[in-house]
Amino acid sequence: IMGHDPEFTKRVSKKGWIGLTWPKENGGQERSFVDRLILTEEMLRYGAPAACHWFADRQIGGAIVHYGTDEQKKELLPMILKGEAYVGLGMSEPDAGSDLASLKTKAVEDGDYYVIDGQKTWTSGGSHMNWISLVARTDPDAPKHRGISEFFFETSLPGVSVVPIVDITGGVHFNEVFFENVRIPKTCLIGEKNKGFYQVLNQLDYERSGMERLMANYPLFAALIQYTRETKQKGKPLSEDPLIRSKLAQLKIELEIGR
Repeated sequence: IMGHDPEFTKRVSKKGWIGLTWPKENGGQERSFVDRLILTEEMLRYGAPAACHWFADRQIGGAIVHYGTDEQKKELLPMILKGEAYVGLGMSEPDAGSDLASLKTKAVEDGDYYVIDGQKTWTSGGSHMNWISLVARTDPDAPKHRGISEFFFETSLPGVSVVPIVDITGGVHFNEVFFENVRIPKTCLIGEKNKGFYQVLNQLDYERSGMERLMANYPLFAALIQYTRETKQKGKPLSEDPLIRSKLAQLKIELEIGR
């Protein structure tokens, strides 16, 4: 799911596989979550380059269906269904990871706008995103869980900057995102003001319970098996070594149990 391929996402869209479980009135097919689970598992099994639409389909689109206004649904959902919204998740911060309620990024009301200032880190897909789902503090005096709101806006706005986090392989999967005096219309607020923490908890149910937590490793497992077949030691493939065969069998068992 790390691969970004807009053309693949467009093909997925044409199949109707984005927003599969959404209500038909919102452009979805009202298919079951089991149907979506099967589709997700098969994409992960073959390492499909689905990152362009992954977050929008998995959780953000559903959040707009559930919490968005009628105007937001009409404006934003078709874009997601067409695979045109490459969404980043603006949640974690340098001092707020698992303890999301400790976040410091703030959104201050200014007339018909909110002004965003702060920093997000470990933003998946940040290098490719054109939209971001952001949680920010809107009431600094409220208990920390109750003063957070959720926003959805374009990353092309002035004041948004993305800095890639390069891993030891040279790959870029995560990013830091900085917000400096970013002005967004109040219509970018998703759901209720100061209720964003609880909305995001609902979204994280979809994220953390997803099949990708397990099946994203399947292509690596398949590649490992192929490697043991092609690599020889003392004239014999590694796949014939009893110890290696035992370890591969244990990995396969754990994958199946996880499913």
